Amino acid sequence: MFLISLFKQIKYKYYVTLPLYMLTKSERLILNAFFFVLLWMLFTACYMYFPTHVRVIAQRTYYYYAGVQVSPIAAETAKQVG
Repeated sequence: MFLISLFKQIKYKYYVTLPLYMLTKSERLILNAFFFVLLWMLFTACYMYFPTHVRVIAQRTYYYYAGVQVSPIAAETAKQVG
Protein backbone atom coordinates (compact mmCIF):
# COMPACT_ATOMS: atom_id res chain seq x y z
CA MET A 1 0.00 0.00 0.00
CA PHE A 2 2.84 2.36 0.79
CA LEU A 3 4.37 2.02 -2.67
CA ILE A 4 1.04 2.63 -4.38
CA SER A 5 0.40 5.80 -2.39
CA LEU A 6 3.98 6.93 -3.00
CA PHE A 7 3.59 6.35 -6.74
CA LYS A 8 0.30 8.29 -6.76
CA GLN A 9 1.92 11.15 -4.89
CA ILE A 10 4.85 11.30 -7.33
CA LYS A 11 2.49 11.15 -10.30
CA TYR A 12 0.38 13.96 -8.83
CA LYS A 13 3.45 16.14 -8.27
CA TYR A 14 4.60 15.42 -11.83
CA TYR A 15 1.28 16.51 -13.32
CA VAL A 16 0.90 19.55 -11.08
CA THR A 17 4.48 20.82 -11.30
CA LEU A 18 4.83 20.55 -15.05
CA PRO A 19 2.28 22.32 -17.23
CA LEU A 20 1.17 19.11 -18.90
CA TYR A 21 -2.45 20.19 -18.96
CA MET A 22 -1.52 23.11 -21.22
CA LEU A 23 0.24 20.96 -23.82
CA THR A 24 -1.28 19.19 -26.78
CA LYS A 25 -1.17 15.40 -26.91
CA SER A 26 1.81 15.34 -29.26
CA GLU A 27 3.78 17.83 -27.14
CA ARG A 28 2.95 15.85 -24.00
CA LEU A 29 4.12 12.66 -25.71
CA ILE A 30 7.41 14.26 -26.74
CA LEU A 31 8.00 15.65 -23.23
CA ASN A 32 7.20 12.34 -21.54
CA ALA A 33 9.41 10.47 -24.03
CA PHE A 34 12.24 12.89 -23.32
CA PHE A 35 11.95 12.33 -19.56
CA PHE A 36 11.68 8.57 -20.02
CA VAL A 37 14.83 8.44 -22.17
CA LEU A 38 16.67 10.70 -19.73
CA LEU A 39 15.77 8.49 -16.75
CA TRP A 40 16.61 5.36 -18.71
CA MET A 41 20.06 6.72 -19.55
CA LEU A 42 20.61 7.72 -15.91
CA PHE A 43 19.69 4.28 -14.58
CA THR A 44 21.81 2.57 -17.24
CA ALA A 45 24.82 4.71 -16.39
CA CYS A 46 24.38 4.02 -12.67
CA TYR A 47 24.10 0.29 -13.33
CA MET A 48 27.18 0.20 -15.55
CA TYR A 49 29.57 2.65 -13.91
CA PHE A 50 28.60 2.98 -10.25
CA PRO A 51 30.07 -0.38 -9.07
CA THR A 52 33.41 0.46 -10.70
CA HIS A 53 33.36 3.91 -9.16
CA VAL A 54 32.68 2.48 -5.70
CA ARG A 55 35.57 0.02 -6.10
CA VAL A 56 37.97 2.81 -7.11
CA ILE A 57 36.88 4.97 -4.19
CA ALA A 58 37.34 2.02 -1.80
CA GLN A 59 40.84 1.38 -3.17
CA ARG A 60 41.79 5.03 -2.76
CA THR A 61 40.39 5.08 0.76
CA TYR A 62 42.42 2.00 1.66
CA TYR A 63 45.52 3.57 0.11
CA TYR A 64 45.07 6.75 2.17
CA TYR A 65 44.47 4.68 5.30
CA ALA A 66 47.16 1.98 4.93
CA GLY A 67 49.60 3.49 2.46
CA VAL A 68 49.54 0.39 0.27
CA GLN A 69 48.05 0.37 -3.19
CA VAL A 70 45.64 -2.50 -3.79
CA SER A 71 45.16 -3.06 -7.48
CA PRO A 72 45.19 -6.19 -9.67
CA ILE A 73 47.58 -4.48 -12.08
CA ALA A 74 49.93 -3.46 -9.26
CA ALA A 75 49.85 -6.98 -7.82
CA GLU A 76 50.76 -8.52 -11.18
CA THR A 77 53.58 -6.02 -11.67
CA ALA A 78 54.95 -6.75 -8.20
CA LYS A 79 54.94 -10.50 -8.90
CA GLN A 80 56.79 -10.03 -12.19
CA VAL A 81 59.39 -7.66 -10.75
CA GLY A 82 59.91 -9.49 -7.43
